Formats: sequence, C-alpha cells, structure tokens
Amino acid sequence: MNAILLACSSAFALSALAGAQPDVLGVAPRNLNRPLSAVPNEEAIVQRIWVPGLDQGFIPQGVAVAGDRVLLSGYHYDAKTKRSGPPCHVYVVDPEDGQVLSRIAVPRDVKHAGGVAWARGAMWVVDVGILYKLDLRGKVLGRAKVDPVMGPSFVSEWGNKLWVGLFVWPYEKKSPRAYLIDPEAAIRKKKLGPRDALASIPIPKSVQGIAQNERGVWLARSHSTLGELQLVDPRSGALLETYPLFPGVEDLGFAADGLLWTASEAGSLRWRKWKTNFPVLFALDPEKLQSE
Repeated sequence: MNAILLACSSAFALSALAGAQPDVLGVAPRNLNRPLSAVPNEEAIVQRIWVPGLDQGFIPQGVAVAGDRVLLSGYHYDAKTKRSGPPCHVYVVDPEDGQVLSRIAVPRDVKHAGGVAWARGAMWVVDVGILYKLDLRGKVLGRAKVDPVMGPSFVSEWGNKLWVGLFVWPYEKKSPRAYLIDPEAAIRKKKLGPRDALASIPIPKSVQGIAQNERGVWLARSHSTLGELQLVDPRSGALLETYPLFPGVEDLGFAADGLLWTASEAGSLRWRKWKTNFPVLFALDPEKLQSE
C-alpha cells in the first residue's frame, strides 16, 4: 500500500510540475524535479519547447533554423559514470508544436557537438578542431580540420558564410575571436586556419553562441552563474548593447521571421544542481529584449 501511495504521489508531483508549464511544448522530462526558474527578459520569450532527450542524458548545445525546422545539437552525459561525450546527435524539431521530427547521428569523432548551422542546403556541425558538412540524414558530405584557435565551439550562418569561434573560460589567458569563413572552401581544402577567414572580430570570454542580423552580431555568454546576450559591431566587435539572460544559454540561430532561437542546458541531467532550472529550447523576439 505504501508503495502504491508513493507511486501515486510521485506521479501527481510530476503531473503538477508539467501542468505548471502550460506554455512549454513537447514532452516534459520525467526527471523534472522543480518548476522552471523565473528568468530575466522572460517577456521576450515567445516560444518554449522542452529540450528532447533530457532523460537519456542529452545536453543541448548548438541551435540553428532550417526553414520550418529547428536543429538542436548536443552530446551525451552518463549519470552513472559521470562521463560526457559521444554519441552526439542533432534533433530536428517542429517549432510549431515542439514535436521531434527526427534524430540524426553525428560522426563519432565529434565528442562535443557544440554548434550546428544550416547553410547552402546542408547542415554544418562543429567540435573543436572539426567542421562537418552533413545532410539531414546524417550522411557526411565533407569534413575539414580546423585550427583549434578558431574552435569551433559554436557556429552560425550569415549570408551563406559561417561565423565560428572558440569558447574561452574567464580564467584562461586567451584573447578569443570570431571568424567569418567560407565553409565550402574549407571543405574543398580539407582544413581551415585563421588566414582563411574572410573577416574576424574580437569577442569576450565565455561566449557560447553567435548569430547575425541587420542590427549586428549577437553573442550568447554563459556558464553556471552567467547569462547574457551582447550585441556587437560586426566590423570591430565593439559592444553596442547588453541584455541580461540566465546561465546555460548556448548557441544562437535566427529564423526567417526574425526570432532568435537558442537553448539552455541549465537543469539538464548534468547540470541539475545549478540554481537556474530552464532546460528549454526557446525563441526570443529581439524587439522585446530589455537592456541592462
């Protein structure tokens, strides 16, 4: 009887938590143990979708928009061994209802699928030292080695080109930059270095994602206690505006309608002890963002 009561109370608690989030599409994770956190600039969030695969240890990283689909790349975390890495996957998500349309396997040498982009009719997946060109079935269309000074820890499309860059911790003695590259040229050459870049700008440390629109280059900065968006000049990297967000925000991707998509790993299986709980794929309306 006690076991039955415990099971019923646990089911009720999970149901209540899921019910408290009526505006979150998709399937709520079974391991959800507390409501989503109240976060800065919540008024600018216009769509929320549960990150898929959370119960299986998926940790979201890269975000891109491919027409009417959202791409979400990430890596796997094993709670028993506390190890992270492959297999890495890309989820293809319907932004209208939050349903997973497919899950694409990424080549095994990608141990941390930190970024994904959609450009020139192909999917581009990056890890430090690696750039892959794939189709939406996961077939390899090309690969290039990348100088690790360029990362890539993240990637985003701009004008059929790609922005890439390296995540640098605050304590590291490095001066990171973002590089605008021709991905097809890199695939043909099978390698990419700083001299191959079409342009580059300095970026601050703790950048997890990048995207560009007509207003400038957007940078997502985050770690366990930091979360913000920066808008910078695409020619000089000079800071134009800062918008507070929350820890765990990862890569960025603009949709054709102007919405800025991203995802947070805060509250994922690996980072459940963080103060912030927001394991959600979400869209921001840049016009509704309030600066500091």
